[in-house]
Amino acid sequence: MENFNEANLSRRNFVKGALAAGGAVAFAAAAPALKPFEAFAATGDSVALDAMEIGTEYTVTANAYVPYSVHGQALVRKDAYLTDPSNPMKFQGFPTNPQADNATIVKTATDTYEVTIPIKNEVFEWLEVGTLTGAVYKSNTTTKATYKGDASGNRINSITVQINSSVGTPVFNNPTEYAAYPIIASTKNWAISLSFDLTSVKEK
Repeated sequence: MENFNEANLSRRNFVKGALAAGGAVAFAAAAPALKPFEAFAATGDSVALDAMEIGTEYTVTANAYVPYSVHGQALVRKDAYLTDPSNPMKFQGFPTNPQADNATIVKTATDTYEVTIPIKNEVFEWLEVGTLTGAVYKSNTTTKATYKGDASGNRINSITVQINSSVGTPVFNNPTEYAAYPIIASTKNWAISLSFDLTSVKEK
């Protein structure tokens, strides 16, 4: 089995090769034709950035949030995550939890990636994008607002940005949100920060 590891085989190709050849000897002979970055990669396994295939979708952990230092709301006292669907209007608590394995990442060129982050929160609605610093804004999708929308009645439900491996914490400045919780219900322009865990890339 030690030789199979050195040959850099994937678990999936191992099984296919073994069944087709009828034995480990025939499988080992076919091993050198496999790509090095496929080594023991199965669905859900971690993938290094330099091993990602261009144009292929992977899962990654990425979040959009308003730091407590920005929103300063005594009711929350924590960072407010637009990626957390928790809704206090439905007695689910406040959206203070970062999400894991929740976003999609695609490698578009050497050290260039597009990340699409789902924006799940309904009670803290993101209405207008604002201006992004620290990354490149690409696009967004919208859905009908639950509590209050922009002129067309929509809120942002996903955001796509372009980053590289040295990305820090990009910030959307001067966005428009609507905080629907009754005590603080009003339109806001709190800056929205993005976080990425590029060690969390996994095959879908």
